[in-house]
Amino acid sequence: MVIATGARGYVSYDFETSYGAGATFGSSGDGKRFGMQEKINTWTLNNSRINLATLNQTELEGFAYGQETGSLGVGFVLSNPWLFGAIYGAPSSAGSSNNYTHTYEAGIGTNSTRDIRTFETQIGLDFPSSQITRKLKGCILRTLGISCNIGGTVDCTADIAYSKEDAPSTETLAAPSKPTTKFPYTFAHASLKLNNAVVAKIQSADISFNINPDMLYQIGSHQAVEAFRRVFEITGTFQASWVNPTLLNHVLAQVQIPDADAYEETIGGSTPELELTFTNQDSGTSVAAAEERIITITLEGVSPTEHSVAGIEPVEPVFESITWQAKSANIVVHNSEATEP
Repeated sequence: MVIATGARGYVSYDFETSYGAGATFGSSGDGKRFGMQEKINTWTLNNSRINLATLNQTELEGFAYGQETGSLGVGFVLSNPWLFGAIYGAPSSAGSSNNYTHTYEAGIGTNSTRDIRTFETQIGLDFPSSQITRKLKGCILRTLGISCNIGGTVDCTADIAYSKEDAPSTETLAAPSKPTTKFPYTFAHASLKLNNAVVAKIQSADISFNINPDMLYQIGSHQAVEAFRRVFEITGTFQASWVNPTLLNHVLAQVQIPDADAYEETIGGSTPELELTFTNQDSGTSVAAAEERIITITLEGVSPTEHSVAGIEPVEPVFESITWQAKSANIVVHNSEATEP
C-alpha cells in the first residue's frame, strides 16, 4: 500500500492585504517558500471545547465550542529574506540591473513595528487516492529564531498562530514557485561584529525576534477578527574564543558603578553595536553584483545580560558566551529580485 510521505506535500505562504482576507495563490503555485529544506515541526488546531455537565447525573449532557485557535511550527534553512516582512512590513526596495537593495527599517518608534502584517499559509498533501489542501488565514508570526553553529546550516524556526481555516479542499497541489533566487546559508557564510569589529573565532550565534502578538475576538464569531502586537523583543546569544576582557567588562559596566559617568545602559561605542551578516561572498573571492545574496541584521541599543564561560580544562580552548537583548534592529538585503516577490 502506498502511504503519504513528505515527498507528497508542500508548505507555502503569502501576505494578506487585510486580516484573514487570504492571499492570492495562483494555480501555478506562486506562494512563497519559507526557505530550503522546510519541515513542519508542530501543527495543532483547537476548537476550545466546553464540557457541559448537568444536575442529577454524572455524565456530560453536551458540548459547546469556543475560540478557534491554531498553531504551526515551521523549520527551514535560511535561503531568502522575505519572512522578515511579517515582522517589519514590506521592505523599501531600490537598485537596478539585478543588483537590488531591500531595507526593513525598524528604527525605534516607526510604524513598521507598530502594526502587524498577516499572511496565509497553505499546506498540501497528495494522498494516494486524493489531494488535500489546508488554507490557514490570518496567520501571525509569533517568533522567528535564527541559529548558526559550526559545521551546520543557518537554521530557522517560525512559530505561527492562526484562527481562521477554510474547509480542506481537494484541489490539485500548487507547490510554491517563489522566490526565484535562493541560497542555502551555512556557518561559513556568517560573521558577527561587535562595535564594528569582527568577534574573534566565533563558534555559534543565534537571534530571536519575539513579536508578542495576540488575536482579537468578538462576540458573534468563533474566529478572531483582528491581530495586534505587544512589546517587541529581540534577544540572542553568541559564543566565541575568550581572548580579552572586553565582553566581560561590558557586563560588569551595568553593575559596577564607581561614579555616575561610568554607567553603561547598553554596549554603546562604535556603530554598529552588534551586526550579524549572512553572505554568499567568499572571504577570498568576490561574486558579481548580480549574484550577491547578503542579509545584514544591525542591532541598536544592545544590552549584555549574562557572561558565561563553558569551562576551563587542561590544553583545551576557553570559550565565553554572551546573552544579550536589543532595543531595535534594521535589516538590509542585497539580491537580484527587484521587489518583494
